[in-house]
Parts: sequence; structure tokens; C-alpha cells
Amino acid sequence: MIAVALLSLFACSEKSGTTGEFDNWQARNDTWFKSKSDSVNNLIKQGSKEWRIYNTWKLPANYTSTDITKTILVQVLESGTGEAQPLYTDSILMHYQYRLIPSKNFPSGYICSQTFYGTYSAETSRPQAFAVKSLEMEGLATAVQQMHIGDRWLVYIPYSLAYGASGKSSLNIPGYSTMVCDISLAAIARTGHSLPSWKAPAK
Repeated sequence: MIAVALLSLFACSEKSGTTGEFDNWQARNDTWFKSKSDSVNNLIKQGSKEWRIYNTWKLPANYTSTDITKTILVQVLESGTGEAQPLYTDSILMHYQYRLIPSKNFPSGYICSQTFYGTYSAETSRPQAFAVKSLEMEGLATAVQQMHIGDRWLVYIPYSLAYGASGKSSLNIPGYSTMVCDISLAAIARTGHSLPSWKAPAK
């Protein structure tokens, strides 16, 4: 019955207003991401090395704009030692947890999908394989192409670079959802090569 209730909760659109979970969801996400972007910009201006801002990979590398809907925000949680970075044509192994922004019944953000539960641990999480070009979120593809093996980032993706106005019903993600993605890059395979079999790092 709990599962049915949760499915019913997320089947509701922001217009139905039956639970209040997603009332004014677009406006709330716009406000939330703008506030986060302003905060990150201020931290970077103060010299923080923990935070980064990247334009979507579809824009030229030297492109400058004040349009935050074309940017992702990154908090570096751990830095890896690998030198290579994924290309758009590569495949990767990635640990991840995707959340929405805080809402009425989920003050830490509803978890939409994950390869680990609770606190992240490379020893207990089994990464999932992806082709970078198959990643549905443009903002996620942008992030992984900037990462090195062993990097763990918290990535804030505006809905314009995530699932847009439609959302993704199979993951209970309503339209206009900012995505908060805790991701760790475990391996890279270039075109024509296979990803390695995953083994948890030795403690």
C-alpha cells in the first residue's frame, strides 16, 4: 500500500495540487537554481576551489553567457588521480545517486535513481555502464566529460539540461525538475574498447 501511495503521489502533476508536493514546481525550481547559482558564483569569486561552473558541452569552449539555464554547477567532493577524461564517444562506469530539490515530503530531495544506498562507498556501490552519448541529461553528459577517474562530484543541473518540461515518468521525475546528481567516475573505455570488469578498490 505504501508503494501504491508513493506512485499515486508522483503521478500527480503540479497542476493537480492534490498533495502540494509539486505545487508551483517550475517557479520553485527556477528560484532554487538561481539562488544556488548566485551562491556558487560568490564562492568562486572568493577563491573557492571546491566549486565550478561549466557551460553545456554543446556550446563552444570559449563561450561566455549570463544564461544560467545553459550551465551546470559542480561541487568537488573527491578528486581522483586519473589523467584521462571521457569523450562523447566513450563508455564509462559511474556510481550515481539522482535527487530532486527539497520538497514537502522529501526535505533532502526525493531520490529518483541510485547505484548506492545511504552514504556513498566505493566498496559497496557497483557502478553502472553508460555510453556518454546515451546519457539522457545534457547536463550529466557535460559533467562526465570534465571528470577524471576517481573524481566524485555533486552536480546541480537545471531542468533545461535535464529532463525539461516533460520530466521522466519512469523515474517519477516531474517536468521542470532541477536534478542534484552525486556521481563518481570509476572507469573509461574509448571507442572500440570494452569497459573493465568492476572490482571494488582494496581498503
